[in-house]
Amino acid sequence: MDHLRHRTTSSKFAVVSFSIKVIITILLAMGLSMGWVSPQWSVKAALASEVRKELQLVLPEYIDDPNYKVVFKNPSKSPVEITVDGKTYKDVKSPFKLPGLSVGKHRIIFKFTNKQGVLRVLPLDIVVVPRGVRFAKGLKTLVYQPEPLVVSGTGTPRSEVLLIINGLEHKLLKVAIDGKWTYTVPNPKLGTYTFLAFALKDGIINPKPVKLVVEYKPTHPITRTQPSSPGGQKKSVTEQIRNYIKENAEYFYAGVLGLTSMLVAYLVVKLRRYLREKQEEKTLAELLGLGDDKTIVEILSSSGGRKKKTKKAKKSEKKRGKKPTKSRAKSKKGSSSSKKTGVDLLVSKKVLTKEEFLKKFKKKGDKS
Repeated sequence: MDHLRHRTTSSKFAVVSFSIKVIITILLAMGLSMGWVSPQWSVKAALASEVRKELQLVLPEYIDDPNYKVVFKNPSKSPVEITVDGKTYKDVKSPFKLPGLSVGKHRIIFKFTNKQGVLRVLPLDIVVVPRGVRFAKGLKTLVYQPEPLVVSGTGTPRSEVLLIINGLEHKLLKVAIDGKWTYTVPNPKLGTYTFLAFALKDGIINPKPVKLVVEYKPTHPITRTQPSSPGGQKKSVTEQIRNYIKENAEYFYAGVLGLTSMLVAYLVVKLRRYLREKQEEKTLAELLGLGDDKTIVEILSSSGGRKKKTKKAKKSEKKRGKKPTKSRAKSKKGSSSSKKTGVDLLVSKKVLTKEEFLKKFKKKGDKS
């Protein structure tokens, strides 16, 4: 009994499906005869799916690339022929690059032979839409009062952007020659803003929008306690520093004066030290009997430090009751109580630092 019921149910479904196919065929025939349905639509409805499977065609109805690459697979060894807006390309290989189509509607016809040797013709209409717009990088998704709520981005130059705000308000924006666009929300209210941007050119819209969600909130908690200017804008760092200096002017100027005094004192000390060294060198030059055309550096760089005594040095020794020595060797043989001259000191000690040199001759000058 159950077996008979199952057979009856399956036969009913078969009859219903066959009836539906017959009805659809009759309606298509009536539509073609009465002009309700175009031949192109009938081909799409009846054969497009089957032909696409045979050709393994990859071509969407809407494209934003004027040089889109059409991918297909030739089911037979026969060449594939493609016609684009009346221009025919024979023996086409996959992928086929579209010839820079403009924004708008275009007709593409594929002709090929399937495995059974049947000629197939597949006409298709595609629409080239403007390239999708993009929101600018770095846009804030969290904005606090009183900052303005601004959105911007890029798109196709000299095209338009349809901006829909929260699904209710829409704005049509122009894209500049450099491909940039911007929009500022007037008098924004607290809450969430959802922006949808569509590319639009020559009356054709890109159906794929880009989305941006921005939260507009009250003043930031960190900056809420900071003083604000009369216009409601927060004071900048430069203004805060300027106000701080005005409020503490006496301490600021005192600090500047103290630093200036320290700098002047340092320069005075350096100058006095420099003048003292110059005076010591001058005194030492007089003790050695040097003229204005010779310096201490010349004495240090002389070979062996030997120097003939000047007339002034010999006269000074005669007044003291000493016999002038002729050479360094004779002076060493003399009495130990005899005083050495500056030249003898240089000879006795071959290496002298500048400080030692000045120190020794300064003592000698004081005694003389």
